[in-house]
Amino acid sequence: MLSVSPESIALREPWQQGFQQWHLRSKVPQIRYMAFLTAMLYFLYASIEYNMALNFSEIRLLVHGFIVPGTLLVISAMSYYPRLYTWMRLLLTIAPVCAMATNLWLNLGKPDFAFFAPEIYLCIFWTFTVSGLTLKYAISAASVNVLMALLMTVNRGVNAVFIDLHLLWITSAFLFGLLGGMVMEKAQKTLYLQQMDLAWSASRDSLTGLWNRAKMAALFEQEKAQALDSPAPLSLIMLDIDHFKQVNDTFGHATGDEVLIQFARLLRNVTRPQDNVGRMGGEEFVILLPHTRLAEACNLARQLQAKIHACNFGASGSVTASFGITQFRPAETFCDILERADRALYEAKKQGRDCLVSLT
Repeated sequence: MLSVSPESIALREPWQQGFQQWHLRSKVPQIRYMAFLTAMLYFLYASIEYNMALNFSEIRLLVHGFIVPGTLLVISAMSYYPRLYTWMRLLLTIAPVCAMATNLWLNLGKPDFAFFAPEIYLCIFWTFTVSGLTLKYAISAASVNVLMALLMTVNRGVNAVFIDLHLLWITSAFLFGLLGGMVMEKAQKTLYLQQMDLAWSASRDSLTGLWNRAKMAALFEQEKAQALDSPAPLSLIMLDIDHFKQVNDTFGHATGDEVLIQFARLLRNVTRPQDNVGRMGGEEFVILLPHTRLAEACNLARQLQAKIHACNFGASGSVTASFGITQFRPAETFCDILERADRALYEAKKQGRDCLVSLT
């Protein structure tokens, strides 16, 4: 079983909001086919009612033959258009409430109410376990239904022989539905967090927690698109810890790893929230700076250099770093800008290390 690390969760977006969106997207096939099937069953229900020659037969046919199944078919159709998902969920929350209200209004207090009561219990259970709603929306709709059923039962009355069973079935439908909904949502949340953990692991450097090369390439493409649309400047810093091999050789790889972890933490703390920091491998790091000109990137590199000078890296003492800085050119790739920053970094090392070199 995959374990979801608290550290990885802390570094992600607030997961509850993300879960609601993910849950809705993952439930779209269920919502689509559930709505279609339920609509077909309501067509059958309306046909049976109409043939029974009950009171308000035209209203029953209108509601159960057109309004309710029509709404469900609209929900099914909306599931094909992601931009309509919010409205789809709203309709899905309202639909069982409307169906319940119609049933109670048409049948409650009538001698044959017991034949139509199962729709009430099924509607409550359906909302929790079949509809595809997340638990908070299902609870909202089902609670309104239960409250409405209880108030109308008290107001309009139910056969005294039947009322105890009626209340028992309402309560049972709500409790079983709630329990089923809670179990399913807990399983969905576990799956969602495991997927987030996998995605986090796939995009992070395992030692430092910084973005890895593949993720930095993807982030560059995102920032590149924004830079071309705005247009806005985009700069990149490549930096390398000087003489890092000596740290490993002198103090051991465990100490070297601690230096890398502390160095990565320093980069995260000094850079801005919008900046993306990644480890390219070994002792080499990259910082992607959106909305930043070359001169501003050089100023940030100097701040980093000063912080590195002032930092004590434990057993290894102090370390220094060399910086290669460049600014994005339209139409170039991630490899292009990396190659130019790497040339600047190589020049910084040629000049004696612990310095900054920029290339336009």
